[in-house]
Amino acid sequence: MTALLMFLALNAAVLAPLPNQPAAPAAPVQMAASSLAELFHGKPATQRKALPPRQRAVIAWDASSTRDAAVEAFLNAYADALMARDAKGLEPLVSRQYTVEGLPDGVAPLGVLRQAIEQMPGPTRIQVQSVTAGAAGRVARAEFRYERGEPKVRNIRFDDKGKLLASDLFAIKLQAHGAGDKG
Repeated sequence: MTALLMFLALNAAVLAPLPNQPAAPAAPVQMAASSLAELFHGKPATQRKALPPRQRAVIAWDASSTRDAAVEAFLNAYADALMARDAKGLEPLVSRQYTVEGLPDGVAPLGVLRQAIEQMPGPTRIQVQSVTAGAAGRVARAEFRYERGEPKVRNIRFDDKGKLLASDLFAIKLQAHGAGDKG
């Protein structure tokens, strides 16, 4: 404690105004709300974007499926977003009612979509198998093929205006955080 007081007194003497200059008023010290946490624990790690895919996904349609302009526009924007690792071009094609299954209350689904675009692997080919229309919009069923691993069939649901409502393009994995965590 004495050492701390000595340190403060020495620094105050060093920073004291010269006798022939008026003392400047002290500027208020402003600290971010997380400064204390950052002081003790450091800054949280920022999530880095994954490398873009080697190639942009090719969008193809089964011979038996009818082309749908809104679905095709979304899939092209999706492939472009994965290449750029940026969802800005995709956002106008997402409905305000967009939901992500398993997402906790208070978490913005569009923010999760942005993070997913930055991290998820990009497919090499998206093969649209079918587009079925209903009263609430349409559902596109497509096979996503990747450089590695098995192809995955995904369902993408659109509203009546052709905007994304929901999909199983990615899954949410929640991890518990707290004092009792051991992993």
